[in-house]
Amino acid sequence: MIPVLRAKAKYLVLTCLTLLVIVGCGDSHRSDPVAADSPGPIVVENPVFIKRLPSRDTGQLPRLVATNTVIGVDGGTLQNAFVTLVFPAGALDGDTQISVEIVDPELMLVEFRPEGIVFNTPVIMTFDLMNTTAEGTAAACGVGWYNPSAMQWELLESYSTGPNSLNATLYHFSKYGGLIGG
Repeated sequence: MIPVLRAKAKYLVLTCLTLLVIVGCGDSHRSDPVAADSPGPIVVENPVFIKRLPSRDTGQLPRLVATNTVIGVDGGTLQNAFVTLVFPAGALDGDTQISVEIVDPELMLVEFRPEGIVFNTPVIMTFDLMNTTAEGTAAACGVGWYNPSAMQWELLESYSTGPNSLNATLYHFSKYGGLIGG
């Protein structure tokens, strides 16, 4: 009888903690991912970034290069080998040179520029998890952003639209990474 009660208590505690994490992850009306009434950001103490795997065909990591394009008030898309940014109409005030910098070619870790730009309407970022250590497990992963003011990684609210699509809503540009167990 007591083991059953302990199991139920653990389940209840895990459910409550999950709900707290979901509720405290952000508010879409702010320029940063922390809600005004939340206790603060969810800090990722020791981030474990998703690793890119060698190609099944060549046995080598695909070569990644920085990608850039101009996006205007009508919106648009920027895509490289593993990350896509979708800008809805009105996200930017005018033509803006947008770029994706690869921070580490072995990790799902990118930096978007111009650094610090804040969007009028949120931008959707999608990491493609094919050929990574998280392939097929997007629902169990997360997205973090590096907060340079606090010098820490913070968890963003993220969601999956398929087993290999890890998405997050961005309100500004910074450094972002795909996280195992986010």
